Amino acid sequence: MVVLKIKQGNDHLFNFKTELSQPVETVQDQIIKLFNHRLKCQRLCDEISMLAKHGVQVRPEMMG
Repeated sequence: MVVLKIKQGNDHLFNFKTELSQPVETVQDQIIKLFNHRLKCQRLCDEISMLAKHGVQVRPEMMG
């Protein structure tokens, strides 16, 4: 069992557990998929907070 610390710059993002027997390409693909899903979840959370703050309708002056 190997634990990889995934970082971006100096910021620690997450830990990833894998087996030593896994090929590097497979582990790389798994990490990329996990990171992309993490970004999607973050964008979704940001959009939900904006929706809660501003509501579902567009302001009348912005409607066209």
